[in-house]
Amino acid sequence: MHFIIRNRNDNLPSDPKIRKAASDAWDLAQSLPLKDAAKERRKILRELRFQQLARREDLTTKSVEQMRAIRRNMERRINEL
Repeated sequence: MHFIIRNRNDNLPSDPKIRKAASDAWDLAQSLPLKDAAKERRKILRELRFQQLARREDLTTKSVEQMRAIRRNMERRINEL
């Protein structure tokens, strides 16, 4: 299974499921205004806290990569202004 990473350096994890989640989060953040992208990141952070309480490492890793992808996207967009 291969994923095409669009228009960015490939610094995503190698696990295909986590990689796809991070790639989808990047695309979602790209399509939203910065304010809404930050809101989406906070929503994932809230879910991450519950997953850590439940001690689910598989979900935690996925959420961390999604948040990182959104943050990198927001940083890139802010720096382009």
